[in-house]
Amino acid sequence: MKNYKNIIAVLLLIFFSVQLQAEGDKKNKQNNFYKTNGLPNYTKFNINNISTWFFNNGGSDLNLNGNSGFIYPKGTYNAVFYESGLLFGGKVDGKIKVGGSTYRHGQVPGKILQNGMAEDPNLPNVRIYKVRRDYKTSDLVEDIEYRFEYKYIDGKSVFIKKEQITDLAEVRNQYSKDWYEWPANDGAPFEDIDFDGIFNPDIDIPGVPGADQTIWFVANDLDPVQTKFLYGSEPIGIEMQATVWGYKNLDLYEDILFRKYILINKSGKTIEDMYITMWSDPDLGDATDDYVGCDTVLNLGYVYNGDTNDATYGTSIPAGGFILLQGPLVDGNPSDKGYKLNRIYNNKKNMDMSSFVFYIGSDPVYSDPNLGEYDEGTLENYNLMQGRVGITGDPFIAPEKAGGGITKFLLSGDPVNRKGWIDGMIHPPGDRRFLMNTGPFEMADGDTQEVIYGQLAAGAYYDNLDNISSVVLLKLSALAIKNAWTRDKIYSYRTLPKLKGKAFDNKIVLDWSLGGDSLNIIENYTGGIYRFEGYNIYQLPKINSPVSEYHRIGTFDKINGVSTIVERKLNRKTATEETAAAQFGNDTGLQRYLEIEKDFINNKPLHNGSPYYYVISAYHYNDINYSFLNHDEVYSDPIKVIPQNPNPGIRYESETGDSISISHLRGTAEADVNIIVVDPSEVNGHQYEISFKKISENKIVWDLDDVTENITVLSNQKNITGTDEYLIIDGIRIIITQNENNILTENDLYRFITPKVNYNEEVAKTDVENINVFPNPYYGYNPMETQKLGNFVMINHLPKRATIRIFNLAGQLVRTLHKESEDQFYLWDLQNEHQLYILHIEMPDLGKVKVLKLAVVLGTEVPDFY
Repeated sequence: MKNYKNIIAVLLLIFFSVQLQAEGDKKNKQNNFYKTNGLPNYTKFNINNISTWFFNNGGSDLNLNGNSGFIYPKGTYNAVFYESGLLFGGKVDGKIKVGGSTYRHGQVPGKILQNGMAEDPNLPNVRIYKVRRDYKTSDLVEDIEYRFEYKYIDGKSVFIKKEQITDLAEVRNQYSKDWYEWPANDGAPFEDIDFDGIFNPDIDIPGVPGADQTIWFVANDLDPVQTKFLYGSEPIGIEMQATVWGYKNLDLYEDILFRKYILINKSGKTIEDMYITMWSDPDLGDATDDYVGCDTVLNLGYVYNGDTNDATYGTSIPAGGFILLQGPLVDGNPSDKGYKLNRIYNNKKNMDMSSFVFYIGSDPVYSDPNLGEYDEGTLENYNLMQGRVGITGDPFIAPEKAGGGITKFLLSGDPVNRKGWIDGMIHPPGDRRFLMNTGPFEMADGDTQEVIYGQLAAGAYYDNLDNISSVVLLKLSALAIKNAWTRDKIYSYRTLPKLKGKAFDNKIVLDWSLGGDSLNIIENYTGGIYRFEGYNIYQLPKINSPVSEYHRIGTFDKINGVSTIVERKLNRKTATEETAAAQFGNDTGLQRYLEIEKDFINNKPLHNGSPYYYVISAYHYNDINYSFLNHDEVYSDPIKVIPQNPNPGIRYESETGDSISISHLRGTAEADVNIIVVDPSEVNGHQYEISFKKISENKIVWDLDDVTENITVLSNQKNITGTDEYLIIDGIRIIITQNENNILTENDLYRFITPKVNYNEEVAKTDVENINVFPNPYYGYNPMETQKLGNFVMINHLPKRATIRIFNLAGQLVRTLHKESEDQFYLWDLQNEHQLYILHIEMPDLGKVKVLKLAVVLGTEVPDFY
């Protein structure tokens, strides 16, 4: 009888995470987190409703305190999985070898070098990397780590104290470090914004294209001490590149993370009859009452509760599982298509799940392989990978009451309708482990294989959602994800729109015409089943508001007969499918700027000095009417804009929407040529000319030349239809409408002069008399603050250069601030001082001084202010 779980009797008392799990999770399973100097060697996925741990030796889902680490829903103390890992095995020169991760880890961090040696795991670059595209604007509070200390009293864990071990600055610095040191040269994915094939952190975006958070690491199995510690096997020579990613703004993917494993054979040998396995020890809340099962149609292995009440989750019990989205690539039929490394291969196919097995401990048939042993570890695992009994290698036999017979897919019945072999027929509810296997296939020296899994959960958000209803919801989610995945790889390239906001007196102008090349890519996108349809403009309550709080204030879509886009969706509350409107186009045409004078969230006019937040999205659709994801929407980074009077001394000669007069110097065409001011702060007073050239018998294009600077600012522009789809350049937009009865030719030439921006120093000296500080008094709160620890006051109407000296009432200088920027605002953090201040502002360029008084009282000192 195997007794591997009794190796360790005492768990760590010093914890490094927020979560504490139920007593049923505290298992005496031996783990060896491989320690290196390449730090960090672990990190947390936490971008959506899931929070879990990953280690750069291949381990995952295990909390640093030794308890279950896959928390669902995020923010609770409840978990679905205790620990998970990838296994691989095959025959090398006729000898069976197995590597990967379960309770122990047969890999060490680092890649396999060209000389066949392992990379030094102590190098600083040999670490686990994590990026998120919004790290500069997100509050990142969820990434702060804590140390929890407990003591065992009467067999129970009792909380002693909590200590914060990282702060926001450390978290943000680590995100920045990983962004700028992203190991693209080692295989880490990135969005190649400029299409040059080289990762440039100032231009490109690290991580899976379109994903909101990506984790990446590389490991190898060349260390014989580690591989033998796992299951007694000699090394194979596999380099494993692991990518984990997820989304926060796509409803269908709020409860799932994705795992991609790229395995490269660097052994110098051919690996025959190879299998890849997703191993997991799921502990659904209380680990003593679990069931598991599989769905061969969905390629899904899953866990659910054995009854309608769980000691941890209560009566609202989720289900969780793994879905194989892309198996190894092998030869197929002439009509087949397979995927690997973002390429499509004809006459190839991706393998499905080839077997599913489970084990429960010391059972003579359904038994765990022994750790650290070859015969009862490696060989038994390889039998299980083939869908055979681990100890004997015999076929599994289904129970007679389930129809009997040989099977490689254990527990593949339907627990909802209680048909076929389901868990509970042989064993009572309890602690389970399972293996999802795919194979066999051959892997020659130098070959690469790629497998992709989704790890998902469903339920737990709804009152009294019982164990079986959660299985229904989990399978419905898996089906929707599978349908969306097979029709269009969700990690395929998406170019995000870019948004710029310009502030004026009680007015904001949003401009998304930035970057002509990227705009052309967005508006001509036809990837997979999708095609670009339009833009949505949203106002946000805060810079880091979730998408659920976005307030749509405008939609601009193509004139093509497509307006409202309807799709089938998954209603998570009722565990049913439904049809709902996903996009609300109006078929009025594209536009690339928007003038705003209203706060749409509060239904009030915009107010100078108050911040407002905006996002633009590009949305796509398909007209084949698939069941799920009939649309796709990608969002820009959010921006903050503060309406304001012109900076001191600045005066504009124009306003947004003004028309500029134009002269028709030569030619006889009767076209309408309109020059419109979009951004009064960017017009430059230059002289421009519009000329035309013929590129074919029936086509003519136009150029815009800045005569003052002697440069061409726009060339080969094709639009002469009068629609809104024109670029904005130098603060203006040119709209040309062809007259078909008297067309434009190369003989036509137009000229105009734009308004300009004026600066007057005497006016500036008058304007700075309006310098003020807000709020004043400061009663522990500023309505512009977006973070609990981000206290500040704002000083406005400042010129470009100013020195701000802050004195207390005793005349002592407490801070000196230096401003040198075009922005007229300066934010001063209050450094937790509870005093009255005098602000002395010196403006050397204007020879002016301004003195202000400021009262600062924290809310804790004036409890009546709420």
